Amino acid sequence: MDFGKLTLIGMSFNHQTQESSSSDNSHISLLHALYFKLKVFPQPSQYTVLAAFYLTSSTRPDCHIISLGTGTKCLPECRLPSQGEAIHDSHAEILARRGAIRWLLEEILRERDQGSQWIECHEYMYRFREGIELHMYISTVPCGDASTRFLAAFQDLEMASLKDSTVVTHSEGTAARGRDNYHLFNVLRTKPGRADSPPTLSLSCSDKIASWSWLGIQGAFGAKFFNRGIYIRKIIIGEVLSSKDRALIELVSADCERALGGRLEGGLPSDKGPYFPHKPAIWFTPIAFMHSRFVVGLGTTSTSSNESLCWYAGSLPPSPHSPARALSPSSSSSSKSLSEKIEILPHSNAFDTQSGPSHIGTAQVIINGYKRGVSPKHRQKLKDDKFL
Repeated sequence: MDFGKLTLIGMSFNHQTQESSSSDNSHISLLHALYFKLKVFPQPSQYTVLAAFYLTSSTRPDCHIISLGTGTKCLPECRLPSQGEAIHDSHAEILARRGAIRWLLEEILRERDQGSQWIECHEYMYRFREGIELHMYISTVPCGDASTRFLAAFQDLEMASLKDSTVVTHSEGTAARGRDNYHLFNVLRTKPGRADSPPTLSLSCSDKIASWSWLGIQGAFGAKFFNRGIYIRKIIIGEVLSSKDRALIELVSADCERALGGRLEGGLPSDKGPYFPHKPAIWFTPIAFMHSRFVVGLGTTSTSSNESLCWYAGSLPPSPHSPARALSPSSSSSSKSLSEKIEILPHSNAFDTQSGPSHIGTAQVIINGYKRGVSPKHRQKLKDDKFL
């Protein structure tokens, strides 16, 4: 692959690539240990992507994992439900963010009842306490603008030549289809990247993370409580360092810094309203994810898993008689919801510095946008857990 064809005009790549510290790597190891305990793995010869959000405090070295997700799938436009009962985008990064929002909303209720060491009420709204930072981990480079050159480096020469010679008309202000015109940068792209897959309406993870760097991860409903936004301080990405190619690592580092927030700088007014750019720091970790495509095997018959996992920490106990508990998942013994309480017993209390030696979380497995095991006739029933 001729990387000269893919170089951004006027951009220098002579910057220092940030490699994760020993404390960062210990946090990543805890994330991987939690994933292993959840026991929701791809089938043999299948791979997936892992993403997670976690909090750190300036007063202690450990971390508090608040959400975790796996997945590589999203629903094509032709299969989107008319009543909104399915998840359109089941990529790991998106599910991890959904879990993080759920945790934030429930943490408000915990803060009201018993106080919180993570958030505080300030002028009738909520924010992180001083010294608390939000970090994100992704086991590989996010799809879309950030991963163009990284993926190009590992495709065969025939495919690379075909893509170099194929130019698809792209109109200003519209999203590109997958990896069409993959030599273009700062272009909004839809999933999936494969040209032989049905088109979707879901923007790439690179585009969504870039929007979070400006608007925060909390979403429209969360903004009613966190009116100044919840921003990612650092994103740690796996697989890149495994290439051992310093030139490629520098290129991918520049791509991630630009695509995951840098491309918005100067493009929008930063003095209007409560939101403004918070470009996350981009670091790479050498720790390999056990079910990544690199570990399962590049160039083999490996395929991406159809299953996705979404887990979030510290679920509230059910309280059906309290309106304030409306966000809590139901745990009725007669319910056939796949939402299950999973008790995590870590080797230390680093999984949860709040509730002692054990940690309760909630997990769901998703296939084709729906909870695994829930029949179509039950998808619209109100008693089903609206987990996500």
